Amino acid sequence: MLKKSIMKRFKGLTLLISMCFFQSSYAQLQKAGYYRVWQGFKKNDLSQTQFLNALPRFMQDTQNIYEGRALNQYLVAIPPKNKPNFIPDEFALVALHNEEGYREIRRTAEGRWYGDRHWDVFNRETSKSAPFHNFYQEEVENLEHNHAYDMFGMPVDWSSGHNLFYLGLRKPNIAKEDFLNLLKEHIESVKNTFRPFGLKGYIVISNENYEMAYSNWESQEKMFEAMQSPAGQKLFQNGSRFLEKLMFSASRPFQSGQIYENSFIKL
Repeated sequence: MLKKSIMKRFKGLTLLISMCFFQSSYAQLQKAGYYRVWQGFKKNDLSQTQFLNALPRFMQDTQNIYEGRALNQYLVAIPPKNKPNFIPDEFALVALHNEEGYREIRRTAEGRWYGDRHWDVFNRETSKSAPFHNFYQEEVENLEHNHAYDMFGMPVDWSSGHNLFYLGLRKPNIAKEDFLNLLKEHIESVKNTFRPFGLKGYIVISNENYEMAYSNWESQEKMFEAMQSPAGQKLFQNGSRFLEKLMFSASRPFQSGQIYENSFIKL
């Protein structure tokens, strides 16, 4: 009887360990490990009002094609009305579980339809996803114009925690080549300084004229703690030497209907 009892407990413990391992592995798979970092300029024949009216349907189409199959989170930012012309009309981070799932969907008839669907809303000549880099695995020495960088290079669950969007313009007195050098130093400092405070995801587009950044935090409270700390205040002061803030917003849930300028939305 004692032997049977021990064996029963052992089997129960083994099952429990297996279930925990499975849940942990499944949770890891559901995090984002692959990204499409989109910059979209509206079609020339669309007014700003027409563009904003057409965008919700396209955003819903994006969510529909990826959700439940490859999507971790979909984040969309619409810059303020007073943006310079070189700033895209829409930024989007499509955070996917892996590249294989993304490619599989895009090879289907539905995926090809969705690819063509972009050009109902966006300018084909100027809109695209930025070339994407893992900042540390690739040992990046210099930032490239209009490229995207994952500053952590580890799977992140963008559907949880607190997401922020930042858009900063190069100050006119800073040369373009100097701007990219200053930006590289700055984003490395942001990553290293804020990681202990709960910064989990940090994806940046480096452009000769601007910086765009998505960040994912453990919580809003952790984010406030980081930014109000002496180290955080010093980072903001250093960044203000060469960056002029255009937009800094927390994500809000998507609601079907009108999309507004100066908004950051999660689907």
